[in-house]
Amino acid sequence: YEAILVETAGVGQTELEILSLAHQVVVVLVPESGDSIQMMKAGLLEIADLFVVNKADRPDADRLVRNLESVLDLAPSTQPRPRIQKTQATQGMGVPEVISLLNERQALLPDTLRAKQVAALRHSVLQILIERLSVSVDRAFQTSSGQDVLSRLEVRELDPYSAADLISGV
Repeated sequence: YEAILVETAGVGQTELEILSLAHQVVVVLVPESGDSIQMMKAGLLEIADLFVVNKADRPDADRLVRNLESVLDLAPSTQPRPRIQKTQATQGMGVPEVISLLNERQALLPDTLRAKQVAALRHSVLQILIERLSVSVDRAFQTSSGQDVLSRLEVRELDPYSAADLISGV
């Protein structure tokens, strides 16, 4: 396919997993979204390739753009700075510009895509290892030696770091 669009709702941790799937991330905001700094708490600065401020005809649209620009000015980044585009989607205003910005960024992808894919693969392997380790530790606690470690923790003969060393065999 030439292009596949994936829409997520909200900005929780699950939505941040889009990074392992998408080549580009567009974050669409509306003036009623509130303070841009509040929105950035979810890591939007780190994942967005393009910010779209939709409903540009609303009074606070320009203020939201200014707030985003201020936050982006303060953010250290090794990636190209995300662009900001105002739109009024119901009227088609700004939509051709969004497509143009995405195409422009697409031209840069061969240089940055490999690093992004490697990081996503590394994250996937790390998540699998963490899940497997968690299962192994749960099993270890079910053994008699695991129960002994828990008992020693409970009476404060062991601290959690020493217990982890015992369980992992370090």
